[in-house]
Amino acid sequence: MKLIDTLEETDRTVISGVIDTFLTKHQIRQVLNKKDIGIQQ
Repeated sequence: MKLIDTLEETDRTVISGVIDTFLTKHQIRQVLNKKDIGIQQ
């Protein structure tokens, strides 16, 4: 994380977007998995 702070603004923006995308993907999978569990019961 410290190295990210040393990057140019545009690079930090790209990295931030990538991280945000992965976190959003993870959250969506958690929601879908909870729905799948509810359907199977």
